[in-house]
Amino acid sequence: MDNSLQVNSKARISFLSGLQSFMKFPKTLSLIAALLFIAVIPLQAQTLPEDTSVVAIINGNPVTTREFMLFANKERSEVIRFFRSNYGCEYDNTFWTKSFDGKSPPELLKERTLDTLIKIKVQQACAKDFGLVSDISYSGFLEALKNENLRRLQAKNSNKVIYGPVQYSEEVYFNYTFTNMVEELKAVLAEKVFPITKDTLLQIYETEKDRMFGNGYCTKIRSVGIKYKTGSDGSEEHKISYLDLIAINDSINRNKSYIATAKEVYKYNPYFSLVIEDIVFNDTISNSGEDNNFLERVKEMTSKLSVAESSPVLESPRSAYIFTILNKQSLGYRSFDNCKRAIREKTTDQLYNNYIYKLSTKASVEININVYKMIRF
Repeated sequence: MDNSLQVNSKARISFLSGLQSFMKFPKTLSLIAALLFIAVIPLQAQTLPEDTSVVAIINGNPVTTREFMLFANKERSEVIRFFRSNYGCEYDNTFWTKSFDGKSPPELLKERTLDTLIKIKVQQACAKDFGLVSDISYSGFLEALKNENLRRLQAKNSNKVIYGPVQYSEEVYFNYTFTNMVEELKAVLAEKVFPITKDTLLQIYETEKDRMFGNGYCTKIRSVGIKYKTGSDGSEEHKISYLDLIAINDSINRNKSYIATAKEVYKYNPYFSLVIEDIVFNDTISNSGEDNNFLERVKEMTSKLSVAESSPVLESPRSAYIFTILNKQSLGYRSFDNCKRAIREKTTDQLYNNYIYKLSTKASVEININVYKMIRF
């Protein structure tokens, strides 16, 4: 094996770079030094790796610089966000040369990119093992992209119907083909590897039906509200008293006959009116009308409450309300047959993610240190 290749499963590579300051030269030497410096610039540009240079080998499958940079560009924004939120640094032309607590943005971006590529290559290799794809090299992908764009261009020129863009970019075409490959791989693994039986799905249904497969509730709620009367200015000395509202609600909860007393107290109030009414929510029926937004807020506030529990005070510009659950009746559950497909898909996703994670942690990763160090952002 080439000495430039080193095994490193986590790809934690760090390096130092810098420029030495020039010493003061006599006039003639200064001119020579300046010419030499200008001559060095194109040499530095040439130190960037070629697109086809191998950055790493993952389970025997090479990752080229061009492929590495595709995923690095996807990770850039997350790395920038990480350093901005954790260190308060600005993203400027010095960002990629700084270091924070011993970690530099280029190092973190390379690490994240390599971690992503390990997961990508593991899935591609798995799909190849099951005969879903024949070529997982990046050169093969670029050739497929070239052919697909040529086919699309010819179809456009022939006035044929084209679904999607006329020309795919590398990123979009990779996302498209990779997503399709993953869905096919999930289906194969669900059939040949994962232990997903009808009994398994039924057990999940019984365990999760209260949380996931219920039809909801029919809930009866008592609303107690204080509202400004029309024409009231809402001045400071006539602010709605939440303590009064809570006290009225508590009194009603202890004795429903207090409703009549409370209404009588506010009957002649020049500033406020007391509104006590029942609201019914049926989770199988949507609420509509001009009060829909208000009802949605009420439903959200009360959805987790049990019978006899009261909500916090709900404020609006000219009113305040408090709600108490009077009755809550279950509307039953969706049938297993109606839920079976959703359970299978969710279970498959969970098993697939665990499967790929385990393969990724066991992956053999060889990093070409020379190429890895030359990558710049």
